[in-house]
Amino acid sequence: KDRNFRVSEKAILLGLLGGYFIHNIFVFDHLISYILFFSFLAYLHASGGREKSFLGEKTLSQMGNMIAGAIVIVVLVLTIWFVNVPAMQTAYAVIQAISPQEGGPVENLKWHKRANEINFIGRQEATEQLLLAAETVARGTNDQELRSTFFEAARSEMLEELERNPNDARTQVLMGSFLNNFNRTQESLGYIERAHELSPMKQQISFLLGLTHIANGNEEKALPLFKEAFESAPQYEEARQMYVVALVYNREFVLADQVLAEYYGADVLPNNQRLLQAYHSVGRFDKVVDIWELRANLNPQDAQTRVSLAAAYYQAGRPQEAIEILRQVIAQVPSFKEQGEELIRQIQAGTL
Repeated sequence: KDRNFRVSEKAILLGLLGGYFIHNIFVFDHLISYILFFSFLAYLHASGGREKSFLGEKTLSQMGNMIAGAIVIVVLVLTIWFVNVPAMQTAYAVIQAISPQEGGPVENLKWHKRANEINFIGRQEATEQLLLAAETVARGTNDQELRSTFFEAARSEMLEELERNPNDARTQVLMGSFLNNFNRTQESLGYIERAHELSPMKQQISFLLGLTHIANGNEEKALPLFKEAFESAPQYEEARQMYVVALVYNREFVLADQVLAEYYGADVLPNNQRLLQAYHSVGRFDKVVDIWELRANLNPQDAQTRVSLAAAYYQAGRPQEAIEILRQVIAQVPSFKEQGEELIRQIQAGTL
């Protein structure tokens, strides 16, 4: 280069460049950082002296500069028009889709569809927002027609996304999870199995596949998945607990107790809802009682926990203890008296 930078200038420029690359270790690039980076490169280039063409040392002619400048402007305008503008339109449509609309959810759905029609840039994000919207509508309304409309729209967009990205494990998982949330576990199985094929070492996908097998009544297919995940990382608590859940569903109770006790020092966990559900599903009401007793001891002032403990006692064939717990709750929460006394009457009559 024709220009020699002073030591202080070199230190500042190298510091800027080093800071940029260190920044990129922790944060993805975005438009502002690109502008700063290429402005920095442009400064270095402009400070380097004469321009050199690919033909050698000859400088570009004035006419050549004008032509090159015109080409750059045309390319820039075309890029903005065909890339940036559609992307901004998609972003605007997504924002409108997730914002409250005067026309209600039907108007939101129109914006969701608009976001998916504009451009390929941002389409996956738009589709994922539609999935979330469909699940939100399903939880928040009893309007079956509206729920069905959102479901079919989201499902249709996801099928198109899967056609565009058939080998993307994340997309397969999104589709499978979405269908699971609508209790379509048989339909979801193929997508989750495909995700597991694409990413066999990812534990969360193995967990999802195992839970889907359990939901479909194929507990024996879930066990090897959870076992493999556990044995690959025995210090990972979620993997251990998932393995215990699978053992319980497969009625391997002794081994389940051993796997829990060797790590936790006890064969009961108070805060794992899946494990509680598993014991309940296989009729191990003694374990259900143990879990609710632990929860009640941890939260003695929580009346709902004690009512659930009473229900567990009743299911375990211990009606007198259930009645005693209900009487304690009535004394603790006077507003519960009418409901509690009715439950006691049903227990005593054997009609609960």
